[in-house]
Amino acid sequence: MPIQRCKLPGGGSGFRWGENGKCYPNRSGALKQMRAIKYSQEHASEKNILEKVGDVLKEQNKENK
Repeated sequence: MPIQRCKLPGGGSGFRWGENGKCYPNRSGALKQMRAIKYSQEHASEKNILEKVGDVLKEQNKENK
C-alpha cells in the first residue's frame, strides 16, 4: 500500500500508509507506521512457523514415550 495524503483531525494535511492508517503530520511518521506494520507481519509468520514446529516436536515426543 502506498503512502497517501490525508487530512489531520485538527485541520491541515498529513500522510498515511494504506487506507486505514493513522494520519501523521509528516511523511516520516507514515513511513514509521509502514515499517511497524511490515515488521509485525513478518514476525507473526515466523512465530506461527515456530509454533507449528513446536507442536510437531511435542507430538513426536509423546509417540516416543
